[in-house]
Amino acid sequence: MLRIKTFLTLFWIFYYVSAQSGWQNAIFQPAIKSLQVICNDNFTSPPLILLNSDQFVSISFDELTNDMSWISYRIIHCDANWQRSHLSELEYLNGFNQVAVEDVQPSFNTFTSYYHYHITLPNENIQFRKSGNYAVLFFRDDQPDDIIASACFSVFERETSVYANVTSNTDISLNGEYQQVEIRLQWRNPVLSNPADELKVVVSQNNRRDNEVIVNHPNRFSANEAFFEHNRSLIFEAGNNFRRFEIVDHKYAGIGVEQIRYFEPFYHVLLTPSISRAQQPYYYDRDQNGKYIIRKSDAEINETEADYFMVHFCLEEENPFIEGSIHLAGDFTYNRFTDETKLIYNFEQRRYEAALLLKQGHYNYQYLFLPRNGTKASPALMEGNFHETENEYLIKVYHRPPGQRYDRLIGYSLI
Repeated sequence: MLRIKTFLTLFWIFYYVSAQSGWQNAIFQPAIKSLQVICNDNFTSPPLILLNSDQFVSISFDELTNDMSWISYRIIHCDANWQRSHLSELEYLNGFNQVAVEDVQPSFNTFTSYYHYHITLPNENIQFRKSGNYAVLFFRDDQPDDIIASACFSVFERETSVYANVTSNTDISLNGEYQQVEIRLQWRNPVLSNPADELKVVVSQNNRRDNEVIVNHPNRFSANEAFFEHNRSLIFEAGNNFRRFEIVDHKYAGIGVEQIRYFEPFYHVLLTPSISRAQQPYYYDRDQNGKYIIRKSDAEINETEADYFMVHFCLEEENPFIEGSIHLAGDFTYNRFTDETKLIYNFEQRRYEAALLLKQGHYNYQYLFLPRNGTKASPALMEGNFHETENEYLIKVYHRPPGQRYDRLIGYSLI
């Protein structure tokens, strides 16, 4: 019976991943929290490292428990769509592909007990042989088929220079609600024999997967250049600046916090009530494009001394939206739309509400509207779309010539 249950769990995890545009940063058990993928110790960097270099990626998460678990991980190579590639482990890795997490530390002086797990890649056990996308799958040693979390990053080569521009003068409006990305690729060596058929360019906005765009064919190209211009699929909703809050100390209410109170077993953080910004004037605020960083005041080691607070979100709205749902978005939700990120309408208070258990730190967030049965969310209703908004666009260039069995990542640009 246990084997059947494990098989069904694994089946549904893989079915979900396959149905939802491939592997992504995700947690599959409620005790796992605060999954982070950080490259070169810079939390603002995109999740990419250079092949055969001294660059590295750090992956960490917590398990809320009093007892340490024995957790291991394995790595799979993915195509540009984050589906498993056709390469064997021997082709994309040097070393062993089932390694125990050795860097495990207990929490210190916190109300919520947890263990902090951390790995760095590449390491003495694993080195990468190919560029492309990688997913790291974590599991308990006694349950190798029961994935508890997945973390994603990319390994790139410097074969192509990527030049890009974002403009509010789009093919559908001028200084309106949209931004359009234009791309020029340039390569020195004869890497591409047929750019029209061998290229795949992926563009994402603020680390979101739901509105990610893949373009295959350039508008025009020459011997060493390819251009993606006036492409309507590269038009994005402009959105608005991210909202912010900080919970670095239980003694005072930080940015975006109305009050902090303790109700056993957690401190409860009531955020300042939010309202829709769709009809308000645009106001510039320097945000971090949806990122978050773990931090506690006066802590020596933030990763193990930061505590967990129950954070209450409140969005005032006279009537609920029956055509879809409102979700919290940002890196702390992994930009996935689940029951946990969904706000519930309180008819008595006439507002949307949600509560999430979050680790102390600085957070960016937004409210996105997800149409019923839809997979792509929109900021228009709650945040508004303003062409002045400063967004972060990650452009990745993949190459697969005829006969090749995987997508090489030959260049990227962050603008």
